[in-house]
Amino acid sequence: MAQRLRYIIVLVLVVAQAVTVFTILAVRGREDERLVEQRALAALAASGDRSSDDISEDMARVGRLIRVLRAQVQREPGLQALPAVARESAEVLVRNPMFRSVALGWPDGRFVLAQRLTPRHLFTMTGDGRGVTRDQVYRADGVPLMPAGGGPNPYDARTRPWYRAGIAAPGLRWTPPFVALYYRGVALTAVMPLRRAGRTAGVIEGTLMTDQVGRRLVESAASPGTRSFIVDDAHRVIAAQGVPQAALIVRDDGAPRLAEVRDATPLRRGVLRAVGYLTRANPSGSVRVDVDGVPHFVVGRRFEPGPGLTWTIVTYAPVSDFTEGLGARRREALVVVGISSLATLLSLLVLLAATRSLGALQRRAVTDVLTGLPNRADLLSRGARIMQRADGRGTPVGVVAVDLDGFKAINDTYGHGEGDEVLGIFARRLSGSLRPEDYLCRMGGDEFMILMPGLARDEAVAAVGRLLGASARTPIQTSTATHHVASTAGVAISDGHRPLDELLDDADHALIVGKSRGKGLVYVHRPREIGPDGRRTPRRVDAGDVPDDRAPVGSV
Repeated sequence: MAQRLRYIIVLVLVVAQAVTVFTILAVRGREDERLVEQRALAALAASGDRSSDDISEDMARVGRLIRVLRAQVQREPGLQALPAVARESAEVLVRNPMFRSVALGWPDGRFVLAQRLTPRHLFTMTGDGRGVTRDQVYRADGVPLMPAGGGPNPYDARTRPWYRAGIAAPGLRWTPPFVALYYRGVALTAVMPLRRAGRTAGVIEGTLMTDQVGRRLVESAASPGTRSFIVDDAHRVIAAQGVPQAALIVRDDGAPRLAEVRDATPLRRGVLRAVGYLTRANPSGSVRVDVDGVPHFVVGRRFEPGPGLTWTIVTYAPVSDFTEGLGARRREALVVVGISSLATLLSLLVLLAATRSLGALQRRAVTDVLTGLPNRADLLSRGARIMQRADGRGTPVGVVAVDLDGFKAINDTYGHGEGDEVLGIFARRLSGSLRPEDYLCRMGGDEFMILMPGLARDEAVAAVGRLLGASARTPIQTSTATHHVASTAGVAISDGHRPLDELLDDADHALIVGKSRGKGLVYVHRPREIGPDGRRTPRRVDAGDVPDDRAPVGSV
């Protein structure tokens, strides 16, 4: 009897333990599902944020380049000679592959048009205002391929939509998306008036294809099944991940609307309904919909990538992309119920596995896959905290933008795999040369950003000069070749309570303007000051702290 009672007590204890564990695991399973959904929506939102931030930065860079070219044309009368302007426009195309064309037009009928014919060929055409043009074809590196030609040509830039839009624009403006039939795709144009003596003296424009915008959607995917697309307030498709540009041409009078391309994209009826809700009632929200019976998370974010533009980026993915492993944990729970002696251990393993998978998802969101460095999303969060600490202590922070000189030639000559290896070696070299308190991240492409807390202007310039000088003197040896790679840097120094994004913009501006003057140097952005008349002084960029405004890296 006593033996039987002991068996009954053990059985009751085992059953009670099993029921307790089963209940805990069931509750934890529901909590895991809720947490996974929150993490999934956060990851999709972060993916959209990264894409929109990268797109906005790309388009802001286009605007900066147009402003730089406009400033050169307005400041240096010698550039009014049409061949000189054509060469400068061709150089803009060489340096910036996102541009498909650049054009300038004047009220007297003179114009300059530079186009990218193929990835390896550029074309410029200049008009003298009297119906005669001069044409020139260049290689991708800017070297002319043949003698200039030309002759009578009725092309009149003043009749083109970009010229009329630029004349009416108060400053930099983006035109609505349109179909560029010559390039077989959707395009965007940035226009800006040229001014002299307070009057409009012409127009400058730059056109880029939205496939350059669409590449950012692929780069920021949160999971293997993540897809993204961008629409404007009229539901015109700006870019769609995985959709060829030719599929977006459903008519030749403007960009297609979302409903018009549904058969050419993976956007099914459920996602279209969600998009209608997101882009009208709640442009920065999230919903869960079924697409052909498969549940999907859909997240939308409204943003303004440039003056005159308001877009919504929609990011969606199957729920299964984020719930992988939950089924396995349920099966483990059944085993735990049967083997009560391992219940606690298995529960901890399940929780640990869930925590690890969610933590890995968070780490991937802020890490550059190629170099292992923090990415731009991490910079915007951690960099703001670095700036706050420096402001609280009253110490400066050096903000440095660095990119490689001639990196495109490595990709073109050896392939992108070689370029990736060069970037990885350069990133490790930079990271190993910095102080423990310095912060290094990869912004994208061959551009890196460094935050140097506690360094004033001259100290930051000297440190960057030594760092880049040492890098330039030491070739990069990959598995296939030896590369002598120099780099150029732009430096901005915090002057108290300035937002991080302004300092990043100043450093990037110093880098862009500096590279147009000469590569392999350290350029410093001078803060804008308030003059006696109450106006802010123009931006100024200097090369180090030397009398002639130029110095090789390493001697500043």
